[in-house]
Amino acid sequence: MERLMDTARQISDKKPALVIGGGISGLYSALNLARMGVKVVLVEKSPALGGALPRLFRTYPECACCRIYGEMLEVVNNPEIDVLTLAEVSKVERKKEGFVATVLQKPKYVNVTACIACGKCVEVCPETVNIQGGFEWGERKAIYIPYPQTVPYAYTIDADSCLFFRDGTCRECEKVCPTEAIKLEALEEKKELDVSNIIVASGFDLPDVSILNKYGYQLPNVVTSVEFERLMSLSGPTKGKVLCPGNGKPPEKIAWIQCVGSRDTRNAETSHCSSVCCMFAIKEAINAKELLGESTETDIYFMDVRSFGKHFEEYANSAQEQNVNFKYTRIHSVVPKADSEKLEIIYHNHETDQVEKTEYDLVILSTGLRLTESTRHFLRDLGVDIDVSTFAKTDSFNPVKTTVPGVYVCGSVGGPKDINDSMVEAGAAAAEVATGLGQPEAIGSGPETGEIEEETRLGVFLCDCPVYQIPS
Repeated sequence: MERLMDTARQISDKKPALVIGGGISGLYSALNLARMGVKVVLVEKSPALGGALPRLFRTYPECACCRIYGEMLEVVNNPEIDVLTLAEVSKVERKKEGFVATVLQKPKYVNVTACIACGKCVEVCPETVNIQGGFEWGERKAIYIPYPQTVPYAYTIDADSCLFFRDGTCRECEKVCPTEAIKLEALEEKKELDVSNIIVASGFDLPDVSILNKYGYQLPNVVTSVEFERLMSLSGPTKGKVLCPGNGKPPEKIAWIQCVGSRDTRNAETSHCSSVCCMFAIKEAINAKELLGESTETDIYFMDVRSFGKHFEEYANSAQEQNVNFKYTRIHSVVPKADSEKLEIIYHNHETDQVEKTEYDLVILSTGLRLTESTRHFLRDLGVDIDVSTFAKTDSFNPVKTTVPGVYVCGSVGGPKDINDSMVEAGAAAAEVATGLGQPEAIGSGPETGEIEEETRLGVFLCDCPVYQIPS
């Protein structure tokens, strides 16, 4: 640890590290670096930190806010971390020692330090924005706080929806703000950052399930797993009441369909397992029973349940004890039932070897994870290799190291990961930078290993210590 600290101080004296993405991976990377004395510039393209996690209803095994809120506060209050929200890296140039990154930061049109989040601006804002689907599904005004635990806790103005930016007819929020925090004339800023290393932690995207016709996503009572999270959330479109979007009624029978947009061997880009979907569906089924009552029928259609994390198998078994039904099959299609608001899932029953139909009020698609298009283009422009599943290509024994020296990835940029694995990788990426291994001039400067190139192998060693004898 002392060697880590010494090396970190040497790097800190030179240049800051650039962390791209303010979700759980980016936050933990920045915090780990800062705790070791490395200065950090954290760039997040949305108005607030947190990424997808704060928008989830719950996470296993604890509340989402408990997992991330403290870290967000620590990041914005840490003197070693410079946070740039509503900012994106537009260009990166490789230098002899490090990189020069061009960052474009859009204005919030609200002075974050002056805003007291009193809400008077929202009361007078005439423009209502209705967002359909996705992580932000719900209704808000043109001036808004992204989510209840937003950090930094201040309002931001959506320029695409605001009447002032459309036709100049409204300045109501400016008139009622008691601290004069509204700054409608604010301009975009361009920053040139001289950095030593880059950690890309820009998160994930969801596949476009509307093109997968057999799942019936165009039907009003078919939603994705992320959209079901919003239906359960107090900040969602139904204010925490689980209702079918098509008819506004509480569902009595719900189905989850696994591996939508993943594990499809016909397409290399979607052939991967998305890692989180099984536990995500199990958690949602348990939550649905808690919110709607034990009599609610919940079925999960799956190929196999991959509950590989610590205590995950016990959690999956507990779901069965709570009458969550697991159906081992692949579905054929989801169709509307004639003369009814219900849906029918048509599937092959492996036990009877027959094609069967089952009715449901609500169908939830457990969608896979993929790399965002913008991140993919950014990595390619940097020269980072992309694997067949279109994630950043990394080494099996160093999953945060890319093919470009000084550029690291963590979280779902290198492949689908759950929260815990994303946090572990965030720490690993920070350690690589802090030890100096990420410095471009230091690459390859380790001890000589000889002329023979051998593949890395896994060694298993049994301790011969008399105190910890392995029983025969």
